[in-house]
Amino acid sequence: MKIIDIIRHDNFELVILGICLVLVVKMFYKIGEVMNDFKQTNRENLAHIMAINTFVAADVISIDHYNEIFEMYHNALVSEFFEEEE
Repeated sequence: MKIIDIIRHDNFELVILGICLVLVVKMFYKIGEVMNDFKQTNRENLAHIMAINTFVAADVISIDHYNEIFEMYHNALVSEFFEEEE
């Protein structure tokens, strides 16, 4: 069977349509997963920002002290990332 026979087949359009529909459904599912991850990340970031603002406003922690802590955290993440690459 040659490729030209497959293309000239009566139901070739239905095969192409089926493939396109499967790809659209798969893409829709993946976009949903990405959006859920994005929403979760935004919730976590908002919770972090609100907690820090509350602590700073209540004079539990100073903004300079928070910046030092966050800088240590960021440096730890960066060094871990570079260790994983090696």
